[in-house]
Amino acid sequence: MLTEDELWSGVENLFSESTVIESLKKKSNHTIIATNPATREYTIKYGESGNPVVVKFWKVCKMYSMLCDAGRLFNSDMENGGHNEVDMSTWHKPGSAMLAVIPLLDSEVSINEDGPEAGLYRNLPSNAVDDDDDDYYYDDDYYDDSGSGRTPNDDRSDSMNPNSHRYNPGR
Repeated sequence: MLTEDELWSGVENLFSESTVIESLKKKSNHTIIATNPATREYTIKYGESGNPVVVKFWKVCKMYSMLCDAGRLFNSDMENGGHNEVDMSTWHKPGSAMLAVIPLLDSEVSINEDGPEAGLYRNLPSNAVDDDDDDYYYDDDYYDDSGSGRTPNDDRSDSMNPNSHRYNPGR
């Protein structure tokens, strides 16, 4: 996860390079036309309308934090209550523009390209808790390479199987 200073530096680089920022579904774009380091705000200009909008950078940081915590952040997440986290009464401009800048600031963030919903993904940190039990773990060192498919413990478990020629209830 990047720090706020690293994110802000990325915003300033996008401004200095006049980078065109595509919307998540690539239907519109905007550019950063001004930054204000003192207030940590930046101004974007939408490509089609040309209307300038001031973005409060703390909101981008909060959305980035939400993304990093959950591993995903979609427009629907913001529409369904996430907008409250960034002090917006509803999910409106420049909300999607704030989402669209995040993948340009952090290379670990990817854009959802499957399905109709616009959103972002980021790998969860390695210390994240995974509560579900649907994970499959395959340890190459546990299985030998003989191709028999047997594990070191198979002989012991066969000794308790009455259908095995190794059956030995006395062990």
